[in-house]
Amino acid sequence: MIARLSGPFLIVASSLGGTALAQCNLGAEGPCDEPHASPGCAVTECCDEVCTADPICCELDWDQVCIDIQEEACAGLACPGAQPCDSASDVTGCADQVCCRTMCDHDWYCCYIEWDQYCVDFAARICGQVACELVIPDVAVPESEPCDERLNDGCNMLEPTFSEIVCGQLVSGETTTSSPRDTDWYQFTTTQPTLLTFTLESEFPAQAVLFGGPCSGPFEVLLLFDSTLCAPAVQQSIEVGPGTWSMVIGAGREEISLRRGLQCPLVKLDEGEDPQPIYFGARYLLGLDCDPEPCTQDSDLNGDGLVNGADLTILLAGWGKGGGPEDIDCSGSVDGADLTRLLADWAG
Repeated sequence: MIARLSGPFLIVASSLGGTALAQCNLGAEGPCDEPHASPGCAVTECCDEVCTADPICCELDWDQVCIDIQEEACAGLACPGAQPCDSASDVTGCADQVCCRTMCDHDWYCCYIEWDQYCVDFAARICGQVACELVIPDVAVPESEPCDERLNDGCNMLEPTFSEIVCGQLVSGETTTSSPRDTDWYQFTTTQPTLLTFTLESEFPAQAVLFGGPCSGPFEVLLLFDSTLCAPAVQQSIEVGPGTWSMVIGAGREEISLRRGLQCPLVKLDEGEDPQPIYFGARYLLGLDCDPEPCTQDSDLNGDGLVNGADLTILLAGWGKGGGPEDIDCSGSVDGADLTRLLADWAG
């Protein structure tokens, strides 16, 4: 026999065990935060927690004792919720148990505050996705950072450190959602106007961001795009001038960063630590191709149809500077090579 004091009354019930918990999965009705005469409540996760603590809540009725338990036990447990996963709402959770839990493990807001449009949009991208495994080509160069170590977190580090990627290279890397969050920063330099083409495949929802400028700032986001899971590879191109550029790979989408669901393949848990739920693999492939654009700068710097002393004056005024129309050979600086080009085109 099981007995429980509920207010001034003593309630006695039969032995319950797993029979009570089964009530949570049998279409239990009634809100979890309001008393009602039927056993269990509509949110399965919360119902399980409360009935584990007090099985009578799933055998007799959902009374004030159950309400008191759920106030502590059910924080962030909102699955399944009342509304469809593709509809925004001012309440938490959504009706598909698996989709709801996947989302809430990645974005706490969806289970603690409300199922807003961000939850709807992100759920449309990740719910129902089939786990996949990348095929890593032999030509892929391993990322210069062991999984779950932070050796190439770029501008996120006190001493900014980057991995290298060069034109024509395919890099294989891994990232995780452990804390602090792991991002991978790659850096490369162009010496002339160049068409950059990036390809990205991943076993998880990945985001790529191309930055220009130093870590001390100011820097500019030049390109931002998301991957699909494994195939087909996403391809994005952009034209840049001479400069140093940073490509950052992280787990998530533009609207949200993933905080759970990725784990290194050989992760070891500390004693007593509960494993995180794993929804995706941790590997990705990043490719970079570079197509230098032909130099189209004209030695006729003042546009009068002649190359003469007036153009030479303009070139000398820009001497030693980076880029601009005086950089006739598109090298990124105004120097002797530009003077040689101008003299070769001299028209008196």
